[in-house]
Amino acid sequence: MRPLVSGSLLHASVLMGVLLSVLSNIFNNHPALMVEILTLTNMNLDLLSLKVAYLANVIGSDMGSLLLPMGTLATLMWMHIVRKGKVIISWWRYIKITMVVIPSATLFTLVILYYWVSWLFGATLRG
Repeated sequence: MRPLVSGSLLHASVLMGVLLSVLSNIFNNHPALMVEILTLTNMNLDLLSLKVAYLANVIGSDMGSLLLPMGTLATLMWMHIVRKGKVIISWWRYIKITMVVIPSATLFTLVILYYWVSWLFGATLRG
């Protein structure tokens, strides 16, 4: 993965964020983030790429874990509390909505991260 991530800050942002979104649904968001951070620290990236990839990991971990109800404990608790209030939201309905909202919001946020870093550091960026 190092050649893909070190080639461009946009690639570092989007690739690492999307990867962590997927991992956050397979595992939980916090263990996935820890595994990915350990991976990043052993990739020998330049400091700016490392920072962008790290921020993308946090974004992907937090937003991507919301894709399925079992991604975070907070979502399961929220669904339980809402159900106690006589509002029934099925897992299928939750997934149908989040399959549209979460990937597009995550991708948008990761691209905005790249543009924010390029605005912040100006001409020091590449591709």
